[in-house]
Amino acid sequence: MRLLILLNARFPTEKAYGLQVLAMARGAAEAGMEVTVAYPRRSDEAPPPIEGVRFRSFGPRFVFSMRWLFPIIRWTGLIGLRSLTDEIRPDAVLINDPLQAAFFPKPWRVIWDVHEVPNPNRADRRRLIRRIIHRATALMSTNQIKLDRLAQIVEHLPPTLVLPNPVTFDPTVYRSISRDDARRRCCIDTEERAIVYAGQLYDWKGVESRVGSAAF
Repeated sequence: MRLLILLNARFPTEKAYGLQVLAMARGAAEAGMEVTVAYPRRSDEAPPPIEGVRFRSFGPRFVFSMRWLFPIIRWTGLIGLRSLTDEIRPDAVLINDPLQAAFFPKPWRVIWDVHEVPNPNRADRRRLIRRIIHRATALMSTNQIKLDRLAQIVEHLPPTLVLPNPVTFDPTVYRSISRDDARRRCCIDTEERAIVYAGQLYDWKGVESRVGSAAF
């Protein structure tokens, strides 16, 4: 089976989604699939090699740094998809970007990897969601909540799969330092109990609930 994992963001990247894509590609290759990870030309950096995984950049090279340009740049992620699929001829295409999922050329089978549900309160976003659902062969989500939200917008969904995010790590890294040394490096008292959060401070993360609970 030929699997195309399609991105519409800078890759490779130090952000978490970059590690997630590499782990997913490695797992698919180990399962016997022919895996290609395709991404727009937005960096000269090359991904680390993975046995059984091919990396392929596509479209015009467009490097940018101003955040307000990002909504415009996302549309360039549609350029070159036809020639890309004609070259790879995948059996399935795994896409997490809503724009690419909605406008991916036919007849290739699209699986929408639902990372976020576009705001259904906006008419243009509802149209985008309906177009994706009509186009997609299947939906994959990290939790049931997002699939339930989609079911409120579109009556009939294609086949769905809930696949929670896994965690992988090298245990030797954690065995190389003692508990007390790790706490000292993080400026945490070695005796007191501590709750530590590592991640973005987006509103929907709920970090303010953790801070507010400290009073209790």
